[in-house]
Amino acid sequence: MPKRRTFGNTPWGAYFIETLNAGNDPARLQRGRTYVNTGRVQGLKVAGREVTAKVKGSYLPWYKVKIEFPAFDPQERQSVLDLVQNDAVLQAALRLGELPDSLISQLAQTGVELLPHDWSKLKKSCNCPDGEDPCKHLAAVYYALGGEVDQNPKVLFELRGLNLAFEVPHLSVEIPQLFHRTPRTQPFAAPGDEPVFSVSGSYLNLVLALLKDAPPFSDQGNFKITLAEFYHKSVRNCDEILLGGPNVVPWGKRGAVGEDWLAVSTLGLARRSELERMAARGAVKLEIQNPILGELTVELFALASAFLGIEESAGDAVYRFFFYLFRFFYQLVHACAFIPAVWLDPELRIAWKPLSSIAEVEAGMSALAAHAPPLLEILPHLKKNVVQKGDGMSTVEFFLTALLSAYVHRVGALDADRSAQDLFSLIFFHGEGLNVSEHPYRSTPQSIAGWLAVLEPKPGKLRLELKLTKTSYLLKAELKDSELDSWLPLNEASLRPSSVQALSVVLMLASYLPELHELQTSASVALSDERLLEFLSESAWVLRHLGVEVRLPKALSRELRPRLTVQAQVKGGGNLTSYLALGDLLDFKWCIEVGGEILDHQQVLELLKASRRLVRFKEGYVLLDPVEMRR
Repeated sequence: MPKRRTFGNTPWGAYFIETLNAGNDPARLQRGRTYVNTGRVQGLKVAGREVTAKVKGSYLPWYKVKIEFPAFDPQERQSVLDLVQNDAVLQAALRLGELPDSLISQLAQTGVELLPHDWSKLKKSCNCPDGEDPCKHLAAVYYALGGEVDQNPKVLFELRGLNLAFEVPHLSVEIPQLFHRTPRTQPFAAPGDEPVFSVSGSYLNLVLALLKDAPPFSDQGNFKITLAEFYHKSVRNCDEILLGGPNVVPWGKRGAVGEDWLAVSTLGLARRSELERMAARGAVKLEIQNPILGELTVELFALASAFLGIEESAGDAVYRFFFYLFRFFYQLVHACAFIPAVWLDPELRIAWKPLSSIAEVEAGMSALAAHAPPLLEILPHLKKNVVQKGDGMSTVEFFLTALLSAYVHRVGALDADRSAQDLFSLIFFHGEGLNVSEHPYRSTPQSIAGWLAVLEPKPGKLRLELKLTKTSYLLKAELKDSELDSWLPLNEASLRPSSVQALSVVLMLASYLPELHELQTSASVALSDERLLEFLSESAWVLRHLGVEVRLPKALSRELRPRLTVQAQVKGGGNLTSYLALGDLLDFKWCIEVGGEILDHQQVLELLKASRRLVRFKEGYVLLDPVEMRR
C-alpha cells in the first residue's frame, strides 16, 4: 500500500494548500487527499493554465478532471515581470527552484494575487455524478497539484499563464552531464612520470553540511538523514567491498616471462555505445586479451578489486592508467569524496561521481587525465559518422562515474530487506529507475538537481573578508560581476541582473553560511564570539575547499591555543653529568604556553578572566576553550 504523503512541505507548497483550504470545504478536500495518498490520481498534466488528470472512481474505472486557472490580466502580468526582472536575488532563488517567503507579500503590495482566493473563478469539470464543488476527484487533483508546487514553485506562475522560464533568462536549473565528451585534439603520448594525487581525510561532514534538510522531492521524512546513513554504511564496509570480493579470474597467475599476466594484457572497452547509460548503471565491461589466457570480458569493478591487490605498476600505458585510476577511486571512496548526480534515461536515475569541486579531487583527476590513453570513443553531434576519441578528462570522468555507481549499488545491496526501502533509497542506492513523465514525479529531476547543485558550485566569483575592529568582527562579501569584470560588494551586486548566475552560488552556500543572506542587503555583518569561532574553525575551511577566496587578518592567520607544557630546571645549577636518576637532577613544573611563549601567573589570570573566547594576545589572538582552561 502506498505510504501516506504529506503536502505543503515547502513555504510555496504550504501557500498553495492554505489558499486551497480557504476557498473550499475542508471536509470534501480531505476525501480528495485520501485519493491522492492511495494512488488514484494518474496522468496529471499542467499545460499552461490548464490542468488535466484522471482519477480512479467507484462506478466508472476513471473520471476525467479538467481545471483551468484564470490568467493574469496585462497589468498583473507586467507587475510580476517587473518584480522578477528587477530582483537578481529573486531570479537566483527561482533558478534553484525556491520561492522566497517575501514574494507573496511583495506581489500583494502591487495588487497581484498569485492564486485566486475565490476558487469559484476557476473553470473546472469532472464527469462523475457528484454535483458538489469540489467533488472528491477535483479535490484529489488539487492536492496532486500541490505536490507539484512543492517540487517546482514556478508552477504557480504557469497556472496563471506566465512561463517565467521563457520570459526571464537563466531561471532553469540545468541537469549537468555525467561526464564530458570533449574530443582529443592532440596525439596521446604516455608521460614518463607517475601521476601524483592524494585525497585524504573525510569529506562526509562537508557534504552533509552543505545539503539542505528535508529536500522537497521526498515526502517520506528527511532524505538528508537517509543519505548520511548511507555514507556511514559505506565507511564501515568499503574495504570489505573493494578488497574482499571473490576473484573471478586468476589474478595472481604469472605469464611465461614472469610478469603479472595483467601487465602483458591488452585492455579496452567491451562496448563503445550508450556510454552514459553504462556509467550511470555501473555496468562498464572491459575486454582483456592475454597471449597465454586468451580473451576475457571482465566487469570494470571486478578489475578494480584485482588491481588494488597488485603492487607492480610497470606495464604499458593502458595498464599504468588503470593501475593509478583504481587507487584514486579507492581514495575517493575512503574519503567520502563522491556524490550523487541526476541522469535521465529517459527514466530518472541517480549516478555517482567524484566530488570534483574539491581542489585535491580536481587536482587528482587532472593528474590522471594526463595519463589517460584514447580509450573512449565519442560521436560529435555535427559529425555523426566520424568517430573521435575523448580527451583525458572525459576518459577519467567516465571510468570514475562507472566505478562509483557500481560501488554504491554494492553498498545498497547490503540492505537485508530491499522491499522495506523507500522509493528514493531504491533510486539513489540500488540503481532503480523512476518514470518521471507523469504525476507526481514530473518535477522530481529538477528538484533533486537543485538540491545537489550546492555540491558542484562555481564559486570562483565569490570572496569573503573578515575585518577586526576594537569592538567587533565584521564579515564582508564581494562578487565578481561578469559584465563589469570587477569585484563589487555583494549588496551592490545583488541589484544587478548580470549577477544572477553568480548569486545562485551565493544562495546555495547561504544554507551553510547564513550570513550571506544578510550580506545581500548589508555591507557587512557583525559576528558574535561563538559565530567567529565557528567561522574560523569550520566555515572558512569548507568554503576554501569549494574555491571561495577567504581573506583573514594577519592576526588571525595563525590560530593560537593555550596548551599545557612541562618546564624543567636543573637542581642547584651546574653540570648535568651524574649517575643519579633524572628526577634527582631536575625540577619539573606545569606551565601554560601560547605560541611558543610561557605565560607568567598574571597573564594566565588575565586569560581566565576574559569574557570572550577569542582574546587579543600581543600580535595575535588566543582561542580559549572554557572547559579546557578550567582543567
